Amino acid sequence: MKNLSLFVSAFALFATSASAQTINCGTLPTCESLGYNDVVAQCPKSVNGEDLAVKCPFDTAKGKCIYEAAVGQIGYFTKAPNANSGWLLCDGKTYSNSTYPQLAARIGTQFGGTSGNTFNVPNYQGYFLRVYGTPNSTYGKTGNTNLTTPQKEGLPNITGYFSQTALSPAASGAFSIAKKNSNGFGKSLYETAELNFSAKNSNSIYGAQSGVTPPNMAVYAYIYAGKVVK
Repeated sequence: MKNLSLFVSAFALFATSASAQTINCGTLPTCESLGYNDVVAQCPKSVNGEDLAVKCPFDTAKGKCIYEAAVGQIGYFTKAPNANSGWLLCDGKTYSNSTYPQLAARIGTQFGGTSGNTFNVPNYQGYFLRVYGTPNSTYGKTGNTNLTTPQKEGLPNITGYFSQTALSPAASGAFSIAKKNSNGFGKSLYETAELNFSAKNSNSIYGAQSGVTPPNMAVYAYIYAGKVVK
């Protein structure tokens, strides 16, 4: 029994040695064959400046980029991201296609730029963003439905009605009667009536601001560019 155990142990040792020799003497796989097809220096960093790449164990200059978002995705921030994070401020600025090839391929020149050379990021500064599409009959009436042209400010029409008769002037909507002037022959007879006009009488939204301003808070709007080629 001892001889059998010794034989088995010796065989296992031989097999292990032979296997190790095969691995050591074999050709190592390339980074590309393992899927490390990106240049680590071109991979974007996180919004905090951390590396976002899995490096090849045989060549740390090559790796797999890790992306925080889809190229072309819009993100909101309360603090500006790291400069090398791949996030670009939506301020209408022009960039080179060669520096941000993934974003250039994604959005082209729809926001401006020169075809094949440069592209512009969208300029969302000071705008409220809305979902693309044709407005429905309940919440939207008319307006621009493309992605590149701002929709103009607008409010519903202000309406009112006024009528004048000898006995009873009447007003409705944004109009109101400020004063009735009697002709002196009786309290129920009037020759003229003075009117006030205030849109607040029609809807309290008017006059709340000097412009068309819904309740809001400000944030930074950025677009994700992905790979950065320096």
